[in-house]
Amino acid sequence: MRERTHRVRRLAGILAASVFVTNLAFAHAGADVRFQAPVLWQIGHGAPARFRECWELAFGDLDRDGRVDIVAPLLDSVAVYLGDGDGTFDVPLRFPLPGRTDHPTVADFDGDGALDIAWGGSHQVGVLFGDGTGRNWTRTTLETSDDWSAVLAGDFDGDGRKDLASTSIDASGTHWIRSYLSRPGRTFERHSEAQPAAWPKPPSFRVCDVNEDHLTDFVIGGSDAATVWVSDGDGTFTRTASIPALTWGLDVGDIDGDGHADVVIADHGSNFTIAMGRGDGTFGAPQFQPAGSVTTSTVAIGDLN
Repeated sequence: MRERTHRVRRLAGILAASVFVTNLAFAHAGADVRFQAPVLWQIGHGAPARFRECWELAFGDLDRDGRVDIVAPLLDSVAVYLGDGDGTFDVPLRFPLPGRTDHPTVADFDGDGALDIAWGGSHQVGVLFGDGTGRNWTRTTLETSDDWSAVLAGDFDGDGRKDLASTSIDASGTHWIRSYLSRPGRTFERHSEAQPAAWPKPPSFRVCDVNEDHLTDFVIGGSDAATVWVSDGDGTFTRTASIPALTWGLDVGDIDGDGHADVVIADHGSNFTIAMGRGDGTFGAPQFQPAGSVTTSTVAIGDLN
């Protein structure tokens, strides 16, 4: 276990980030986990300073040229950075959206082979349908009733199409899990469930298949625990586990090589909480790994060497 947790600590130390990101830093890794000097790109280039803060980025090949592009949410729009393939990016293209925009996700929701952008935020959940150029988008709004929402994509009903799920808080303070199942003609079938669980705004929210039934499940960070939600296959979800930990950031991945999804949580303190998955939607007792001098506000799992 020492080697596994050391890997998590080292990874998080490299990828630690402040809550508000105002620049993008890119570093190219070598085989020995050394990094070149980062290249900085200012988010919201040309926008007023108050529009340059964002919570989370999304990545994908938006113009189908085989290169990774970036979607950055701004307070009044999303910015699309088309990649040049050499670690640099074109001047961002900005697409206005109503209200504050957070937590974009990228997927092909209409099955046309072009990636689309879904977003959540203040009083909105919606999708920008792409045409494969990265420059032309058709907007569809799915939700306006919630005070705040975060979204992620997955196949929640097993039909092979990408669907959308959101964690939401309405004006009364009620917490919701909503799903939007993709249907032909760029339409969605909406399902909603009020939840007693509370999570902060914005929560950490990651999709995965924790019970290995080929349906997308997810983990939501909360003020005192991260909760695990297993897809029922019809747009609804069942909570199967609760991992006690103050959750500022989390990620899901197989960190011990047994083929099951594990959860690593950053608690905005000096520790990581690690819960090993059993492959059935439940997890072992949480383990705590000191992070040294790092304040753990975000964490990402990946093979850096």
